[in-house]
Parts: sequence; structure tokens; C-alpha cells
Amino acid sequence: MLVAGTLGRSAWTLPNANAEFSGETDVALDGAGNLVITDIVLGGKDDLLDISISGTNLRVHDPNHTLVSHPGETLVDIHTVDVPRASITGNIQVNTLNGTDSFTVDSVNGNPIVAGGAIFNGGNGTDTIGSSGNADYGLTDTKLTVGNRTVTLIAVEAADLKGGAASNTFTVSNWTLTAKLDGQEGGDVYIINFKGSGAGSVAINDTGASGTDKGNLQWRNRGRQLRHHQGHCQARQRDSNLPTAISRKSLLTARMAMTRSRSTMLPD
Repeated sequence: MLVAGTLGRSAWTLPNANAEFSGETDVALDGAGNLVITDIVLGGKDDLLDISISGTNLRVHDPNHTLVSHPGETLVDIHTVDVPRASITGNIQVNTLNGTDSFTVDSVNGNPIVAGGAIFNGGNGTDTIGSSGNADYGLTDTKLTVGNRTVTLIAVEAADLKGGAASNTFTVSNWTLTAKLDGQEGGDVYIINFKGSGAGSVAINDTGASGTDKGNLQWRNRGRQLRHHQGHCQARQRDSNLPTAISRKSLLTARMAMTRSRSTMLPD
């Protein structure tokens, strides 16, 4: 790296030089208006990325690693870059390469996914798509919908989805991976459709203290697992005789063995 200066013997200051010249994650707008977020560490690293709305900007943050910004963007600190949302006319692309990575959509201040959607390519390793805030979710092996916006999933092995103070709906379909769902407050709805082939698991741990949650469970083959857990009391069910009522203070393990559809109420 070469830094040169002229015009006398003045002192030069390079703010955030470590992030600008030795950053670990690049945050850049390409010529098509896509926001491209890329792990640039040789061999990869364990990324902990999240995006959120901050005023008129989309905020990219990783508390553990330094980010590289470019003209037109704002380097808030070495872990945070703001990008004007109006500049993102395409989509959001997140490429985390090797490592145990996570990418979280933070909807606390509104849905940060742009109209063109987002793509999360986890690369090698065990990678997790996350989301938090008041939104309805749809989850499959290949995509996550947050409200009416979509994140395409590539090489992603797990999901960790959280609701907010309002009532949220979680719809999981054709899921062969590992998911954690927590609607938090409000009367949340969990719709779990275990269909197709392959093993998969969904853990519902609703930490909310208010509202009445509802669940609708459907499955058509072996090898699937559902857990609902809150508190210390435990009750297990390992065959097709799924209870019609599931207390929040219970642990339900249902191994999908027969073609069956059963609705359940999860009261406080």
C-alpha cells in the first residue's frame, strides 16, 4: 500500500484508516445498483452481519469485523456502513464465503429488504439466516419471505426467526434443515408443513407472556421433528397421536410418521 502527499510539510490524517485499508467485509454498490456485501478475508471468516433501516439509509453492521465503505456511503464506525436506500435500485447480495456465518434482517425500524429482494450465499460451513421484528415470515429451503420481500437462500443450513410485540405468522414449508421460531409477544400463528423428502426440524420457543398462539401441523413422511418448548415441565409425544392442546410450558417432540393434519392451540 502506498500513501503519498504533497504541498509542504503538513500533517495528514486518515480517519478510520484501518477499516478503509484493512477491512474484512466489503460493502459496495455495483454498476447495476446492487448492494454487494462480500467477505474479503482470504479463506473466509465467521461473519455476523445484519441489515436494518437507519433514517433514509440501509445500515450494514458486523460487531466482530471491520467493514470497507466506498464513495457515496458513510462509514459510521469500523463495524458499520450506511448506504442511501435510494441508491439501491437492484438487489442486496450477501456473500459470506467460508466460515460459520449469519445474516440477519432487522425489521425493528421497518423492512430493510429492497424491492429487488436479497440473496444470501452462505458458502461453505454452517450458515444461518435470521430475522427479527414485527413481520410475517415464509420459510423454505430456498427462500425466506419477510412481509412481501424475499431473501433467496443459497448454501444456508439454518434459520432463526423472531417476531415482535404484534401478532406474527410463521409459515414453514418443504423445510429439510434446522429452524428456530419465536413469535415473542402477541397471538402468533405457526403453520408447519412437513412435506416432501429429507430430514428437517423446527423448534418453536415462544418467549412471549401475552396472547394466545396457534399452530397447524402437517406432515407426510418420516424423519421430521417439531419441538415446542417454554418453561421447565416436559411432555413428549413420539408417535402419530399428536395432542390437540399443547401448553406453552411443555416440550413437544413429534416424529412425522403418517399422513396426518392436526391443528393445535398453544394457550398461555
